[in-house]
Amino acid sequence: MTPMQESTPWPLTVKVGSGFLLRSAIIAVMCLVLGVWGIYDYLVAIPTQELQYHRAEVARQFNRIAEPLLAASGPHDTTDHVSDEALTSLANAIIADLRIEPMPGLADEVNGLQAVSKDGTGNSLSLSELRRLLVKNLNAAGAPSTPAEKVTANWLGAVGGMTVVAMSPVALGGEPVPELKLMGVAANSALSIWGDVQPPSKFDRPMQWMFILCLPFVPWYAWSALAAKRRTYVLDKDGTLHVPGGTWAKDDIADIDMSLWMRKSKASVVHVDGTRAVLDDYVYKGLHRIIGALASDRYPEQWTLEAKRVKAETPASANNDTPDTAKVLPDARGGDKTVD
Repeated sequence: MTPMQESTPWPLTVKVGSGFLLRSAIIAVMCLVLGVWGIYDYLVAIPTQELQYHRAEVARQFNRIAEPLLAASGPHDTTDHVSDEALTSLANAIIADLRIEPMPGLADEVNGLQAVSKDGTGNSLSLSELRRLLVKNLNAAGAPSTPAEKVTANWLGAVGGMTVVAMSPVALGGEPVPELKLMGVAANSALSIWGDVQPPSKFDRPMQWMFILCLPFVPWYAWSALAAKRRTYVLDKDGTLHVPGGTWAKDDIADIDMSLWMRKSKASVVHVDGTRAVLDDYVYKGLHRIIGALASDRYPEQWTLEAKRVKAETPASANNDTPDTAKVLPDARGGDKTVD
């Protein structure tokens, strides 16, 4: 083997670089954060956004009925005060809201009733049917025990009141019923809280899967870092190479493949039986010393001890005479003169 510098400590021992461990830890943490973020958005943020939007939509549809009646002066015609289209829009908004309200069993009951609705079309439920459904489920749920349950119960109670008022918003005398203004306040209060919420995009949930799929990389990077930390490469002074899984004597090393070294900082040591051991200087910092020792021993005209390519000799330097070949002529002043 090519003589090493006297300052070289033997044996050459290389372990995983701290930079690789740090990068692996950072990537693992980033994947964990992105994955948890995706799960939270998928299970909490997006459903909450959707719920708030539908609650605001119920309030908007109710105001379509209440505001014209409250704004107009004088008595109203008790036979023609609310259009069927406005009532249907309110009913559809309430159905969409009840399907995602966090009350156990409510969504299933809404879907079941809509499938066998009285008109036989399955397209909509009447406001009276929705009111009976709300009263039944609120009574069955009992007193709310958490702040979230209280918000849900209060909202569904307000929706039930909206259905009653929307069906009969005008008294016999033609004046709006007092409850109309009260429910209008509830609707405006809901809009002040949720009115600016936009419906989730159809791409929002699929997008979260891109973040959630980062989670499998967390254990992979952790395992690769731990596995690399347990590996050690050692080159003895007599040329014996110790790699993870075995020890190769100098005579057992048939070759070293440097084809990827300059591009990927990887070299492959080839055993006489064809087995290859990949030496990755990106992961194991300082491995270039072992690679350089092996490569310069077998290809001294191509590689240095530092695993760098030997610089090609230029034609100009090749033609220069050395002091040993220069001609020495006597100088006229009594000295010697060296010429080419």
